[in-house]
Amino acid sequence: MKTPQERSYIALFRAVMLTHHALQHRARAVAVRFGLQSAELNVIDILGKFGSVTMGELAQRAFISPASTTRTVKGLEQRDLLIRTRHADSDRVVVVELTPKGEEIFRKCFPAIFAQAVEYFDAALKPAERHQLVKLLEKLAGPMDF
Repeated sequence: MKTPQERSYIALFRAVMLTHHALQHRARAVAVRFGLQSAELNVIDILGKFGSVTMGELAQRAFISPASTTRTVKGLEQRDLLIRTRHADSDRVVVVELTPKGEEIFRKCFPAIFAQAVEYFDAALKPAERHQLVKLLEKLAGPMDF
């Protein structure tokens, strides 16, 4: 039998994972509508929000390995959704940015994903609860940089 403390940690872990899964499912549905994989939509979303970034920064922000980042970026580059260039100060650093076609997809996808997230959170939480949840999650993950 688990102690009450152990059960509370298990419940917390499961709640965070189920929330992540639910949001991923909603984002995946948006990605499919635009002919994208989830990882591709994630890359487009990051570049749309932050502008040009290095491949290393992109991998870090996307929470994917550098190899997966390279594979995803190559596929998006072949579809003319982004471009890669060498950094002006270092041939070893590659910078990635959206093309006009990629920016157009971001402008369409971001509102769709945002609407899905709003619907999900509004169905379960009052505004004060959302604010409280953000504060609690920031204690764990650090401040959100958006």
